Amino acid sequence: MSALSSFLIYKLAQIVDSLHSLPPKMRYTISMIAADQWSKTPRRPVFRADLSGKTVLVVGANTGLGLDATKHFATMGPARLILACRSQSRGKDAIRKLVDATGYTKAELWLIDLGKYASVKAFADKWDADGGRLDVLVMNAGLNMRRFEGVQDNMESSWALFLWSAIPATNAVPGCSVFVNNVATPLTVLRLLPSMARTAQEHGSTPRIVVVSSDVHYLSQVEKHVVETPNMLQTLLDEQFCKSKDGGMGSRYPPYQMCVEFCPLPLLTSRHTVLNVFFTRAFASHLGSTAGVTTIACNPGYCYSQLRRNLPLALKIVDKFLELTMALPTEIGARQIVWAALAQENAPAKNAKNSAPLKVTNGAYVSMSEVREVSDYVLSEEGQTIETRLWSELIEILSKADSKIPAIVETYLQRARI
Repeated sequence: MSALSSFLIYKLAQIVDSLHSLPPKMRYTISMIAADQWSKTPRRPVFRADLSGKTVLVVGANTGLGLDATKHFATMGPARLILACRSQSRGKDAIRKLVDATGYTKAELWLIDLGKYASVKAFADKWDADGGRLDVLVMNAGLNMRRFEGVQDNMESSWALFLWSAIPATNAVPGCSVFVNNVATPLTVLRLLPSMARTAQEHGSTPRIVVVSSDVHYLSQVEKHVVETPNMLQTLLDEQFCKSKDGGMGSRYPPYQMCVEFCPLPLLTSRHTVLNVFFTRAFASHLGSTAGVTTIACNPGYCYSQLRRNLPLALKIVDKFLELTMALPTEIGARQIVWAALAQENAPAKNAKNSAPLKVTNGAYVSMSEVREVSDYVLSEEGQTIETRLWSELIEILSKADSKIPAIVETYLQRARI
């Protein structure tokens, strides 16, 4: 990309910043996020650690960021490296690529479909029986689609899966990947938590959970009309809501704000990014330090990815332009995931204002191989209230979906918030 192109994109981002009025509280602007994409920071050499004897599990590992992260982990010699994928054929293809790239031959394929409660529970039950030690868990999953898909399990409740769409067509309302990212992902984390706590106790280590998020959370918030409902998560999981005017962003904002929200940055502005951050922080605060497990929210940056493969043609053209001008290769994005998974408390880091270093601690937000403060919205009194409510609602939903959740919460997640 030429210097002129970079300059023009950056100036466009600054113009967008001047127009942007939603949300009112953020720490990073669009132009700052764009500048991050072009900086040398994400291109630092991959963070390395000795993984001998350790187990690494990457959920969503068949392609893109997940696959490249497994390649990096493989070069560090883990005793076990598990690729958790939805498709057996694609998973096997991913392992073949992993072997070709690294020579690592001990990778395992486990199947999990985060669109189905039954699949998540079956995966976790298998892990309880056969998994053993677990040192690193990377939750990397999500897909952008333009249709509503119902998730049906043999359960009394049938929660809906909403997969986000960037700009709505006539009578088509964008949903959000709330089920996959904000219900099934936490369910997987909670079910695997006992294994990670045992690993910490038996091996004197500090297992790490990485939830892949996005710097787009700086531009996102839970809308007021959602907050005002009795149960926010149930509202976001309701088919009628997501197909209503209130469920679609384009129906409420004037055209220039839609453009601001969706076009200049990576076509991923949606509720689930900030919900991921809320979950990570709430999980960390309830977990406390006695379990010996840490959890991190990680922004890998805007990368070339199959994540946006289902965008409509017009948006694909915009996305391709953005990829050519500012996207990172997925291998570089995967470096950020590896850093989040392996960097210890004394690793070099700085906050968003480049002042005193922030430590890699439980509940931290990592971006561009640095610890940074989350958005002002998340830190605000309103954000803290929403975080508390979302946690309570999530535990209620998961407890109904999986009978093992109440005992896990009682054993590991009843610590008082500090």
